[in-house]
Amino acid sequence: MSIRGLLIIRKPGPELENFADSHIFRICGKTLIEHYSSILKKFDVREIFVLSHEYNIDPSEIPEDVRLVDNLNILPRDGTYIVVPCDVYVPTDAIRILVSYHTSIGADLTLLAAPCENAMNMPVLEVDTSTGKISDIAILQESRPDIVWTGVTMCEAHVLDVLVQEGVEGIRKLLRQGAKLDKTHWSGSWCRIESPWDLVSLAKAIFTSEIEAGLYIHPRAKISTRALLEPKEGPVIIDEGAVIDHDVIIRGPVYIGKRVYVGNNALIRNSTVIEHETIVGSNVDITESVILERCTIGRNAYISCSVIGPEVVIEPGVVTRSFRISPSPERRHVRGRVGEKMGAVIGQGSRIGAYTVLSPGTFVKKHSIVEPLTKL
Repeated sequence: MSIRGLLIIRKPGPELENFADSHIFRICGKTLIEHYSSILKKFDVREIFVLSHEYNIDPSEIPEDVRLVDNLNILPRDGTYIVVPCDVYVPTDAIRILVSYHTSIGADLTLLAAPCENAMNMPVLEVDTSTGKISDIAILQESRPDIVWTGVTMCEAHVLDVLVQEGVEGIRKLLRQGAKLDKTHWSGSWCRIESPWDLVSLAKAIFTSEIEAGLYIHPRAKISTRALLEPKEGPVIIDEGAVIDHDVIIRGPVYIGKRVYVGNNALIRNSTVIEHETIVGSNVDITESVILERCTIGRNAYISCSVIGPEVVIEPGVVTRSFRISPSPERRHVRGRVGEKMGAVIGQGSRIGAYTVLSPGTFVKKHSIVEPLTKL
């Protein structure tokens, strides 16, 4: 069977628009396109396409072995497609379950479903209890746990247009036409990226599902003999050219990107990601946060449960406070989990003045300047 991959880039929401100029983010050194390209190749996918007709992509952000297209007419019309929206993350094992099930039953289209504690505004599957088959799919209008369609699908080429162009309504049309539709279930971690805070959940999902605990140190990284790396709770990954100075403590899961510098006595822990060419000053404490590329984090800063956009400058002594939010229908941070901790989001190119305190849930729009000693 000929299998191809189709990754779909959709127009980002207003929070992501206000966060960064580009919405293709690197987490653990790879964009979601690169993560999915690696995953799909494990299943003998011979061609991978990226479709973007709502959002302009810089071709340099696409891997060389992935083809960028702007409409479905370019795609081959034979074989089978694994279709993945790039605002959703599911791990390798979820794709494995989908591929195994679809190829065994010979359906026209198989949906990957997963449990969600708050399924409001999500596509929910209705199943005929006598046959176990999908009878309908609809957007849920109330807050409750349910089984939802993740957006990830495996389908035959002849139904690809209807699926991609019409989404939920296209699936309902196929049901009315008598197409053979089915579903398979994933019970592990997964998430959608609807807001910058979801990048923290994405990092946690990648650490949990894709990388085993252990030390992964690039041979060209420089690590002080006085630094302490602790991979007991998850992997510690130090990428090429990173420099870890004296008395730094890193407790996994943590990713330190290419050419990152971490200064004396810094503490980095709890599913933190620091992307390439970022500078972390001395005595900085970072926990459960994502720091994107080319940032500067000044000495004695405390960054908790936050997302720092590209090229941000955090001056010395800045504190991002955090707390654990209550479940609510208005905000769904992670599909399948509620009550996540929330810190601050700081948009691309912003500068946060020294000794500023950011309250939980603070959103600093891109290219902003916050004066020193501010309380937000």
